[in-house]
Amino acid sequence: METSSAPAPWSLASRVAFRFACIYFLLYSFPQPLNALFGASFLPSWASTPWEKLSGWYDSGSNAFFIWVGKHCFGVNIEIVPTGSGDTLLAYVQLPTMLALALIGTLVWSLLARKVTEHARAYDRLRVFVRYVVGVTMLSYGLYKVFPLQFGTPRLDRLMEPYGESSPMGILWTFMAASVPYTFFGGFMEALGGVLLFWRRTTTLGALIAIAVMTNVVMMNFCYDVPVKLYSAHILLMAAFLVLPDARRLLDLLIFNRPTAPRDLAPPLAGGIWSTTRVVLKYVFILSAVASQVVTCMKDSRMTDQKHELYGLYEVEDFSRNGTSEEATLANKTRWRSLTVNEWGGVWVRKMDDTKLFLRVTTDEKTKAMTFTVPKAMATPDSFACTKPDDEHLALEGKIAEDALVVKLKKLPLPEFQLVTRGFHWIQQFPYNR
Repeated sequence: METSSAPAPWSLASRVAFRFACIYFLLYSFPQPLNALFGASFLPSWASTPWEKLSGWYDSGSNAFFIWVGKHCFGVNIEIVPTGSGDTLLAYVQLPTMLALALIGTLVWSLLARKVTEHARAYDRLRVFVRYVVGVTMLSYGLYKVFPLQFGTPRLDRLMEPYGESSPMGILWTFMAASVPYTFFGGFMEALGGVLLFWRRTTTLGALIAIAVMTNVVMMNFCYDVPVKLYSAHILLMAAFLVLPDARRLLDLLIFNRPTAPRDLAPPLAGGIWSTTRVVLKYVFILSAVASQVVTCMKDSRMTDQKHELYGLYEVEDFSRNGTSEEATLANKTRWRSLTVNEWGGVWVRKMDDTKLFLRVTTDEKTKAMTFTVPKAMATPDSFACTKPDDEHLALEGKIAEDALVVKLKKLPLPEFQLVTRGFHWIQQFPYNR
């Protein structure tokens, strides 16, 4: 319900801090959380295409601006290549640029609003925005673990890789993938914290859960060199921002053993048609966000359940380079020794000197012909035509650089990997630490 008295004046420091936070969070987060509503995966193309175009124009325009800033202000040339990393050079140009824009915007806002004594209504709107940004993000990452998709199961190439060759991020991914129940638990807590943020009454509880979960996530990202450091740290920062109004009450309750008074949770403008509209928009957004994530996860689950038809471990029986067969000896360092095709068609070649070569299998939809390709970012990739004489053999023929290669391979039975077969035991007379 509406309050009869006007909001109390804010201190100058509070007003300036709010203005900075408002501008910075909007700059950093937009177009979230609107993507969850207008970019929902279950929407028909006529409904989602206009938003995709608008968000595409926004991304293109903002990227062009940051590329210009990087070149003229930081002296760096930025190339935008989708890599899955959130800690790119572009991201580290965006961060100080957005901070500078927020500072300039705060200064201008403060000069123009010198007679404004409080921002109660704007603060409430900002909290709603941040709640939904953090809520959608936590829900998305959480469901992607619950299904489970983010880490999956330990891939065959990981299981065949010598332990010491793993990167810190690779170790973390394998650690999480090795236990589906633990991954489910982590994802459930992320999703729970996110969902609780959609309601005012449960915002503080949801933010506290988000802080607990995201503190662990941020530490893992920093300590295992996962390239989502900036984004995860910002989600943690926004969750802490949501707890700020209840910080004193929480300290009184948990630390100082003092009584606490309830806080008014009603929005500044309530009642009438606005109240009904707000509730309708709220539940449309929540249902859209949840349904979109669930539909996406279900689609991706069906894709990941299918192993590539060449999945397995292969031994090189014959290796010819430029018409000359090479023996499997350490003297022939770059001769192929083995080949591993993982679940999604990624291929790792192990050479005699123990170095690796990454390939990718592609299949022509019309002819069903398979090709092994050496990915290259800035050049025409090398490739091998693949034939399958029978279920147990492969033959590859193609070129790498100036060498024409013919490789014949035999499929081997897969080893029993303790990481995926050991399972759970209540009773253990001795620790099984291998």
